[in-house]
Order: sequence, then C-alpha cells, then structure tokens
Amino acid sequence: MTDEYVDLESRQELTQVAVGRDPRHMAIVGDSAYVCIWGSGYISKIDIAGLSTGDISNVREIARIRIQENSHPYSLNVDRSGRFALVACNSVDYVPVIDLAEDKVTHRVPVTSQGGRA
Repeated sequence: MTDEYVDLESRQELTQVAVGRDPRHMAIVGDSAYVCIWGSGYISKIDIAGLSTGDISNVREIARIRIQENSHPYSLNVDRSGRFALVACNSVDYVPVIDLAEDKVTHRVPVTSQGGRA
C-alpha cells in the first residue's frame, strides 16, 4: 500500500510512498510524518522535508518503528513537546509510547477494559 500526497489547492496527486499494508492515521512532526500501518504492526516514518520546497523527489519512508506483530496500530498523537508519540492499537493491552528522537518504543502503558461498559 502507499500513502498519497496531494496538493490541496490544485487537488492533484504529487506522489505516492510505499509504506506497507493498510496505512491509517498519521501525525506530522517537523519534517517527518508518522503513519500507522495497521496491517503490519509498525509506524512508518516518512521524510517530508521536500514538500516545503516543492521537491517531492526525496519524500520517502526512512524508518519503520516496530510495535508488535498483530498489534494493529490505527492512530497516534504527539505530546506537546514533540518528543513522544502515543499509539492507539486494536489488539494489545497497552499504549505504546515512541521516543521520536530514538524512533523506538520506549514505554508500554498498560490499559484495562471494563468489557466495553462505562
């Protein structure tokens, strides 16, 4: 699968970047986009620096941050400092915390369920 980058003014596709099976939500921090790859259990880090200058030739995946096999990451958000990303996954009992300076999961915050009831 690919992520597509579109010029919002012209509504024209600029490029596609191969990232893995079933990409989901993303967050942008500086010159990087972090994309949840639901079907492959990792976060794809994409260098998007060229978008600011119109040079899309270097927009590409530069890292894969492994969560866990069959974890199904589908959404992430970045803390106010821009240093950590918290990842929502469908199939694990924790929230992975990624240190964006190291591009790796450094913490796993346990979560529990009340069986879907409030």
